[in-house]
Amino acid sequence: METDDRFATAAARRAHWPALMAEIRTWLEGFDSAESAVGALTGARIPAVPMLSPEEVVNHPHLAQRHAFPEVDHPVHGKVKVTATPFHLDGQPVVPAGPAPYRVGEHTQEVLSQVLGYKPERVDRLLADGVAHMP
Repeated sequence: METDDRFATAAARRAHWPALMAEIRTWLEGFDSAESAVGALTGARIPAVPMLSPEEVVNHPHLAQRHAFPEVDHPVHGKVKVTATPFHLDGQPVVPAGPAPYRVGEHTQEVLSQVLGYKPERVDRLLADGVAHMP
């Protein structure tokens, strides 16, 4: 394909999109799995990743090694997986801030007073005006 003028530039590739897709499809049919195709591409220093379903993402070995979806306790559902922060600092644990959220508004007081630093009177006014909610 690298010597085919139909694919030499981005504009040419767009103009010949069906032919390009046919070439790629034919090339991919030579592999027994997505992992094999990705391996061939990355082995040639071409960035590539497979398309994963949400379940495959949550259970992916690389993401498990990075602790991307830790389990936390949920008061109704038991252990559930949540998304961890994607940013890891050397020497700092990668853990969720607390248990999985259970009810809408359960952390309103904490966020308004501790995170945003609102005084109790302001929090009360936001609650009374229906701007914020607590269960």
